Amino acid sequence: MSPWKPKVGCKYPGCPELVDKGYCKKHEKMMPWPKESYHHLYNSPRWVKYRQWFLSKHPLCMQCEAGGRIEPAVAVDHIRPYRQGDDFYDMNNHQALCITCHNKKTAEETGFGSGH
Repeated sequence: MSPWKPKVGCKYPGCPELVDKGYCKKHEKMMPWPKESYHHLYNSPRWVKYRQWFLSKHPLCMQCEAGGRIEPAVAVDHIRPYRQGDDFYDMNNHQALCITCHNKKTAEETGFGSGH
């Protein structure tokens, strides 16, 4: 990284560690798969357009709505975590979530939400 570029916070919710990008070493090792290997999919023009379209059709967090709350959705979440070989764009495996619900779900999937 460039010496003049400031460090950023680890992507893991609540982690105070500063890194050049992505996750700190502790959280990077604990991820269930190498997130960076899918990075190109989430940054592809196709996903960017799809995400925008999906959120226009589902503007509210689906989990909050189910609980009687109204929160704007900001993330298109894979209900079952994406794995190589799955259809990345399978609409039946997507849900619109607010950042709080998405972070909570991600923490539970990675083992951080279960008291580990």
